[in-house]
Amino acid sequence: MSDKNLPVKVTFAKSGKSVDWDPAKETLLDFAESHGFEIPFGCRAGTCGDCTVNLIEGKVTYIWKPDVESEPGQCLTCCTSPNGDVTLDL
Repeated sequence: MSDKNLPVKVTFAKSGKSVDWDPAKETLLDFAESHGFEIPFGCRAGTCGDCTVNLIEGKVTYIWKPDVESEPGQCLTCCTSPNGDVTLDL
């Protein structure tokens, strides 16, 4: 079976919860909220940086270019989606 056929997993490290990514949620912030995780946010547009979380494993894709740049090993959850399996520090 090809890896392309496997669902993308989003793991929330602190809780140990791992769930299949739902592209209908569009962003990691929306997805995390739909699974009961509260991530601070201010704009949902990539301009404030409040939704930044540590990205423990994996890569993300920015859906649009944010005004705020995240540090290496972090991502703005309001404007990213997973690019393969990811582990967030939540």
